[in-house]
Amino acid sequence: MVIKPKERYDVTNPLLNRTALRIPHKEFKNQDSYIKFFKSAIDKANISQSQKDFLKTWIDNWAEENNITSKTGGSRVCETCLISTFAKKFCEHCVRGYLINNYPNWSSNVYEIDDLIRKRQKKTIRPDYIVEWISFENFGDLTLKATGGCASVYSTVWHGGRYDKWNAVEKKLERTGDKDVILKLLPNSSKPNKRWFQEVKQHLDFMMRTNPVVKCYGLTREPTTQDFMLVLEPMTKNLGYFLLENYSLNWKQRIEILYDITYSLMKIHDSELIHRDLHPGNILQGRNSNIWYISDLGFCGPVDQEPGEIYVNPPYAAPEVLCGGGHTQEADIYSTGIIIWQLTTGVPPYQGMYRDDQILPFINKIRNGLRPDPIYGIPYDYKEIMESCWSGDVSKRPKAEHLFAYFEDKLTKIYRNELILPELNNIITLPELNNINVSPEIYTPRSYKIKC
Repeated sequence: MVIKPKERYDVTNPLLNRTALRIPHKEFKNQDSYIKFFKSAIDKANISQSQKDFLKTWIDNWAEENNITSKTGGSRVCETCLISTFAKKFCEHCVRGYLINNYPNWSSNVYEIDDLIRKRQKKTIRPDYIVEWISFENFGDLTLKATGGCASVYSTVWHGGRYDKWNAVEKKLERTGDKDVILKLLPNSSKPNKRWFQEVKQHLDFMMRTNPVVKCYGLTREPTTQDFMLVLEPMTKNLGYFLLENYSLNWKQRIEILYDITYSLMKIHDSELIHRDLHPGNILQGRNSNIWYISDLGFCGPVDQEPGEIYVNPPYAAPEVLCGGGHTQEADIYSTGIIIWQLTTGVPPYQGMYRDDQILPFINKIRNGLRPDPIYGIPYDYKEIMESCWSGDVSKRPKAEHLFAYFEDKLTKIYRNELILPELNNIITLPELNNINVSPEIYTPRSYKIKC
């Protein structure tokens, strides 16, 4: 498949990450000098001209967003609407006005959904980060990619594609053209409850910013069942299967992946959100890149979940959640610790220790302190931070920002050749992985009625 210029973020973003980590922010007086340096580095990079152009545009858009939200960089009066704006290449007020004028041209036929999307559009900051209602007839044929848990996932083509940029001459938003997307069907959502609407609201609010999670373009509705569907950015594979195919990783590669994961989780927690179902099946690799994104933010349980019922993936669920204590940010951290263990070994935890018909005894073992087998020969501080994540005492688990700071520090030193560790480039090879058959069901959460 040919990658269109507008889809090259995943191809070129590694350069942005690597460049940012090599240069201390304090060396730059302001954002403009920082951006000037990035563009200079891009010009020298061994990538195509179209990729260079795309990266520069992406950086400019990020700067525009930052200028608008922080009210920095100098304001100007828009020549069209005569309202002051901090953006240089578009006007957020004109973009919002265009969207408001388009309200009569679409409807989901559900007041709460229309109201939710319109309120989000009135807060739009960037023309390429607009959530919208998308009529189902705008999609091509659907191909089922996966099913299980509380959702089915389809691939399709969105005819016309998403909003992409503001045309100041014609005073209108322009679209990308036909675009590959993923549709995630949410079963039994035809009559959503208050909790479901709250999850949609949080999900879309988070997607309106440049956040390192799988992007959601909006909502649509399956015409037969009337169930709602999320329209998502397509990815390649999940971390679990990636590790089985690429288990010979060195420490630099592991830390790069954990840098991406913990950065994404930090942004989720900074927004006062909780993921609630974090496991390698929900960590996806961007197309044609080595960048990792957290997906399935929210929507981790059925719409009609009954009282006293928990919806979890037991090997990755915190003991307090398995006791019915509810999901918290600390529970997300616990799940991250299990993911760190799996990233180190390449295999899911607790192999051979549980089956569906014996899940309750296994859950009781987790409650009583069972954790993954110890790993020998790994860096001490890496082992220490991993095990602190799955502490039975939630107060001893690190915050997401502390996890990210740890992996950012390691990666920064690696890129600047300041971290010299004997094991840095060592590869942990586990020949027995060839004999492990991992079922997709391991990443499928289920509902359990349990008592603590």
